[in-house]
Amino acid sequence: MIGVLLISVAVYQASLELELIHEIDNLYRFNKYHIVKQRELGVSDDERPTGSFPWARQLATDEFRLYLHSGDRVIDLINGNNNVEPSLYPAALEASRINERGGYLHVDGQTYTWSMSTLDATGDRLILVHQFQGNGFDSLIYVYSKRILVPAAFYVWLMVWVSLILSFLTNKLKSQTEAMEHMALHDPLTGLPNRNLLGDRLNKLIQNCRRHHGTFALALIDLDRFKEINDTLGHEYGDELLRQVAARIRQALRESDTAARVGGDEFVLLLNDTDRYSCRVVCQRIQAALNEPYKLIAANVSVGCSMGVALFPEHGQDKLLLTRSADSAMYIAKADGGGIQIFEGSDEQEVEVTGASVVAGEVISA
Repeated sequence: MIGVLLISVAVYQASLELELIHEIDNLYRFNKYHIVKQRELGVSDDERPTGSFPWARQLATDEFRLYLHSGDRVIDLINGNNNVEPSLYPAALEASRINERGGYLHVDGQTYTWSMSTLDATGDRLILVHQFQGNGFDSLIYVYSKRILVPAAFYVWLMVWVSLILSFLTNKLKSQTEAMEHMALHDPLTGLPNRNLLGDRLNKLIQNCRRHHGTFALALIDLDRFKEINDTLGHEYGDELLRQVAARIRQALRESDTAARVGGDEFVLLLNDTDRYSCRVVCQRIQAALNEPYKLIAANVSVGCSMGVALFPEHGQDKLLLTRSADSAMYIAKADGGGIQIFEGSDEQEVEVTGASVVAGEVISA
C-alpha cells in the first residue's frame, strides 16, 4: 500500500514537471510570435521602452508579467514602472532555468513559469512571466492517459508478443528434444522401446522387486516363418509385418508392462507383478493375437511365434541370468514347433542353449 502511494506521488510530481515544461514552451512560442510581429509592424529601437508593445496590454492580468531587460534596467512593460522584484531579475531567473527556453521558480508560495527571448542585436531581452496554475487531478489523468498508459499499453503488447515468441521457440525446442530422446530410446520401425530403454526398465524393475519382494516375468518372443516371408515378399512386406506384430503385442499388454524390439524379429516382454499362472494367461493372449492372419500390402500371411519365459526371482535375480533362463525356455519352445515355454531350470536345458543364452543376455545388456 505504501509502495503504491509513493508511486502515485512520484507520478503526480512528474505530471507537474511535465506540465511546467509544456507551459514554458508555450510562453516561449508566445514571446517569439509577438517579437516577430512587432518587427513586421516596424517598431524601432528608439520607441523602446516607451514606444511600446501594444500586445502587452492584452496581458494586463494578475497571471502575466512582461519585463524588458535593457542594459542594467528591468522595466515592467504592463505597469510601466521599474519596481521589479529582485527574484525576477535575469541573474536570478538564470538560476531557475531548466532548458534553453526558460524555467520556473517559487515566490511567496506561488509557482511562476518564465521564458526569456532576445529581441535583437542590442542584447535587450524580453521576459514573459506567468503565474502557474496546475490542473491537479486532471493533470494526473492526462499524464496517465497520454504519457504513461499509452507507452505502458505498447510495452504490454510488446511483452505479450515477446512471451508468445519465446513460448513458441521453447515449445519447439522442447518437442525437438523430446523427439530426439524418443528416437534414442525407441525402435524407429515399430515405435516400441529399444534395447537401451529395455535395459534401463529391467534394471529398475529388478531393484524395485528386490526392495519390495515383488515378482515379474521376462519373456522372449521369436517369430516363426518371418525370414521366409521377408526373403520371399521383400523387406517392405517384412517391415509392415513387424509393425502389425508390435501393434498386436502392445494391445494385449497392460499399461504397466513393457514390450520392446531388440532386433530382427525378436521381441522382449516385461510383465510386472505376475506369477506363473497369470504370466501364462498373458502369454497365451499374445500368442493368440500373433497367430491371427496378417493383411499386408498385397498379400495375406500367417506367422507363429515361440515364447520363452523366466520369472524373477525364481529363475534368476540379475539381468543376465534371467535372459539366459528365458532364452533357454524359448529354445525348447522353438524346438517343439512353437508355443509357450516357462523355464523349468533343468541342467539339460541350460547346457543345450548356453551359446544362444549368452547372446540374448548381451543383446538386452547392451
